Amino acid sequence: MVKEESVSLTRQTIYCLIPILDMYAAFRVKRLKRYLLIILSVGAVLGYVDATMFPDYVWEDFDDFVSSMFFLDYVKYADDPIRLPLLVVYQVGPVLLSIYLVRRFSKQWNKKFT
Repeated sequence: MVKEESVSLTRQTIYCLIPILDMYAAFRVKRLKRYLLIILSVGAVLGYVDATMFPDYVWEDFDDFVSSMFFLDYVKYADDPIRLPLLVVYQVGPVLLSIYLVRRFSKQWNKKFT
């Protein structure tokens, strides 16, 4: 289990920038279920909106899947004036939401110890 002590907001924010550690940051303040519910819901909505707006951009094979996971889509769609800004929003938006949620949860957690 996690120690019942206050957490560092700076460290929690840094954890949000590193994949998987964002979930640890939420777990540390005992808000993992709520955090996952919000983040996965936003991800599902963004995925649905993206698939609806751009039905031609689907993964055709494993190489397309790998290129999207390693952010090579930015190079692939660099000439598309609509797709590229949306890709940036789809990547940056959830990270900013993650930072906001974890900082908010951490502040509430730290109030218990003051």
